[in-house]
Amino acid sequence: MKRFRALLILLFAIGLPELCQSEESIGAHHVTQNGVSVAVAFYGIKEVQALFGGELEEIDPEYTQVLFGQRWPAQGIDVLRLRIENHSDQPYTFQKANLAVPYLSARALAKRLQRPEHLRTEVVLRPLLAGPRQLFAIPRVVAASLVGLVSTARPYGATAALPFVSIVRACDWLVHARPRVQRFNETLRDVLIRMEIPEVVTIWREGLVVGYIFLPHAERTDPLRVMLMNARTQKPLIFEIPATRETS
Repeated sequence: MKRFRALLILLFAIGLPELCQSEESIGAHHVTQNGVSVAVAFYGIKEVQALFGGELEEIDPEYTQVLFGQRWPAQGIDVLRLRIENHSDQPYTFQKANLAVPYLSARALAKRLQRPEHLRTEVVLRPLLAGPRQLFAIPRVVAASLVGLVSTARPYGATAALPFVSIVRACDWLVHARPRVQRFNETLRDVLIRMEIPEVVTIWREGLVVGYIFLPHAERTDPLRVMLMNARTQKPLIFEIPATRETS
């Protein structure tokens, strides 16, 4: 019995710090100095999708799968979660520009990942004699103008007959699909902006800042250098943290 108790004590002494980690700190590397703690962790695609994929799936579940399954991996963007906790009696300022790595703004990333707003209009030339129909793409403005002239009768999947020309599915796109795509892109942009850590932020006494930084993918062997500036004395407080990347 005494040996069993001793074993339990040993297990708690060794394993309790890991067991008591919050969900937010799992997998993170952290360094503490002068009462300030900085932690970083790379998020894989599955973790990123878990953060905000549900909001996008409500709008367009099909393209949400394309986004996380193809578009995001193809862009080669790493998501770094940065957590700064200040338990000192001094205020510290973080500036994203002081990171010694290139990064992408949330708006720029959203522009890369957004769903294209191409007008899905098929212009079909019908030959006088029997034969295969020919499909051509036309500019959005031209297509919208033609649709405006001939689409009043059928708002859903209308086919408007012009001499040897038919415009197929244009009305459905303009009335229904296009607004959904715009809402998807706006939601994607807003979510990424909400995730992004501010360009400049001051962490006051007992303050906490958590946000994400979007980095071009790279094999990272050097520590990540995070510099905080004492808001009163203007003296830097520099953290060098292992920046290994977890994949999923």
